[in-house]
Amino acid sequence: MMIRRPDQPDRVVRLAEAAMTAARRGEKLTQQLLAFSRRQMLRPETLNPNRLLLDFEGLARRAVGEAISLKFELDAGVFPIRVDPTQLESAILNLIVNARDAMSDGGTISVQSRNVHRDTQDVAEKSLSPGAYVMLSVTDDGSGIDAATLAHAFEPFFTTKEIGKGSGLGLAQVYGFMRSAGGDVTIESEVGKGTAVRLFFPRSAEPAVESQRVILSKVPLRRATTGETVLLVEDDEEVLRMAVESLEELHYKVMVSCDAKEALEYLTGEARIDMMFSDVVMPGGMNGAQLAVEARKLRPDLKILLTSGYVGPTGDHQVLDEGLTVLNKPYRRDELAEKLRLVLGNKS
Repeated sequence: MMIRRPDQPDRVVRLAEAAMTAARRGEKLTQQLLAFSRRQMLRPETLNPNRLLLDFEGLARRAVGEAISLKFELDAGVFPIRVDPTQLESAILNLIVNARDAMSDGGTISVQSRNVHRDTQDVAEKSLSPGAYVMLSVTDDGSGIDAATLAHAFEPFFTTKEIGKGSGLGLAQVYGFMRSAGGDVTIESEVGKGTAVRLFFPRSAEPAVESQRVILSKVPLRRATTGETVLLVEDDEEVLRMAVESLEELHYKVMVSCDAKEALEYLTGEARIDMMFSDVVMPGGMNGAQLAVEARKLRPDLKILLTSGYVGPTGDHQVLDEGLTVLNKPYRRDELAEKLRLVLGNKS
């Protein structure tokens, strides 16, 4: 539609915004499918779940609105757990939103944490070990779920919401995440009396550490200074053009390579390269994580940022083992700028 009548700026903007909305819905759907199938890339940290829940409380309260009371009942002595904090936040928010939607006339949602012991009978059919677990639960006093519906709750694409209101992947995503985290999820409900969803995480033997995540959303875009140069490695021509334009808008000089072999030739030379921005999955027998290892042999101080929609199990381990930063596709220019700031530093 934009191509047919490109000379109407207001119309083009409106259609472009609609296209962006559709693209973001597609991105979310893909991420939910990866989570259910346990194929998303996790970055686990050993953390105190109470700290994460308290940091997350403001967002949760905005999500439920003023008509619903949200209570946090957290056990001060809760054990540390090893989990991807971003995925845990997403799972809890998903459960809170589901609880909100079940209470059209208002009510109370309780988020709890406590230590529990699960014996052999509790985990017998779930391929888990008995022992110490941390239970995080989201409980509501809403409309509840009947037994027939409850039996399908974690199935992909199963939803009780009207068309357009839910993908049917919310609880499926939570299920996939919990299995990836080495834990388990249960759901209990009674019509007219509410629902309780409980997440069980194995206790971590490691002490909790402060999260390494950086909150960047309110910081101005980082633009290049004094001729900073990025070596861009991307085999998809359309993505390459978009990435070049985004980098140049941020005032970076850009060197372009279509595969790892050509990138290493650039790095062997003497040209200034401050950072390598590379796709993970590429043709030619060497992926982005492997390229990063070889690149740092040539230039030990080289900053590296990778990007991918899905790296696959092998690439996942390589990325994590090398401690590399990954920008998920599809990404906006602002998201790219945030990752550049994280990798290159906060200098302006």
